[in-house]
Amino acid sequence: AAFFLLLIIWVLRSKASKSKKSATLVVLLAAAMPIIAGVFNFGPLRKFLYQETLSIRLHYWRVAIRIMRDHPINGVGIDKYGDFYRTYREQWFVKKYSPGLISSNAHNVALQWGSDLGVLGLLMYIGLAVVAFSIYLKAVRRDGGNSLTELDYLFASFAAFYLQSIISIAQLSVTVLGFALLGLLLGRARLIMDATIQPSQIKRPARNKPKGEYIGLGTVWLIAMLILTPFTSWEMRKDIELRKAMQLPGTAQKVPDLSVRSNAIKAAIQPLITDQDYAVLAIQNLYEQGNAQTGVEVAQNATKSNPRSWVGFQSQVVAFAQSNQPKLAMEASKKVLALDPLNFNIQINLAQQELKSGETSTAEVNARKVLTVAPVDSDAYKASIELLKSIGK
Repeated sequence: AAFFLLLIIWVLRSKASKSKKSATLVVLLAAAMPIIAGVFNFGPLRKFLYQETLSIRLHYWRVAIRIMRDHPINGVGIDKYGDFYRTYREQWFVKKYSPGLISSNAHNVALQWGSDLGVLGLLMYIGLAVVAFSIYLKAVRRDGGNSLTELDYLFASFAAFYLQSIISIAQLSVTVLGFALLGLLLGRARLIMDATIQPSQIKRPARNKPKGEYIGLGTVWLIAMLILTPFTSWEMRKDIELRKAMQLPGTAQKVPDLSVRSNAIKAAIQPLITDQDYAVLAIQNLYEQGNAQTGVEVAQNATKSNPRSWVGFQSQVVAFAQSNQPKLAMEASKKVLALDPLNFNIQINLAQQELKSGETSTAEVNARKVLTVAPVDSDAYKASIELLKSIGK
């Protein structure tokens, strides 16, 4: 993308006539169209260029758009896309890839900002491209050269970063690089515009201040990083504490050790309870070591801290089902389904629990729902058929 953009800029900067420039651009665009069509599964090149992952990415994008549609003002919160993904995902996707394939990211930074922060977040990210492009054009008009310059290379580099961010997840290291490129681009453009300014355009005489009177952007950035360091290291410390707690000795056969270990994990997970990755790590560890009760307590705390914690409610389903508490398992299953309405595996499990509890009518309703969303060859579909046969339906 960067090379193609540089090629276009080189053509536009050349001394050729306007007609030759136009003809060259038409040829370049015509050559690019089959490639673009092939990427989107059209045309003769599609078998070489199309990847199925594109349909998956498009699905993630549509989920983000649906989230923005329902939460246009404030979004759903930073890094909360994953909490809402299951609620908004599409039925064809669940049927084809199973309910287990999920995403915590929109795979498009602009849409990620939009789902996190609302329409304003989307406009902010689009604004970065608008600012970069407008400043670049102003600097090019001032420069007026006929060959590629550092400004052109910086603009092409930032454009490549921006375009890849439209099909990729928001990675901190890549984002930092992109903003660094934007800063270099704006700084270079400013130097060009200052160098070409006419004396008559200066409205007031410049004052030469000693360098000590200025606080540079580098100094501001350094101060900001020093202020933020305790906040970033806090989660790292809590992560280490949790992992240390999970390495303590303790098994179901050694009750005192198990008690010490479980209490240590319960205390260590509390500051991180809103993070689903940490919550599931702690809950699974407790279950594996034979302390399901503490695992349930952690799961309940997770759902109190985050009412959309799929992990918290699903962990309760498993624990209550294993401990022969069908009523509690069914209540937790209903809460999971409220967050994940297309999960046919949970739906059939709920129907089976309802049938065991004598709730035949609701079991039938849930079994029929499974038939509408599950693939015909799935275990959930077959189990639904068996359940309906068992009640004479």
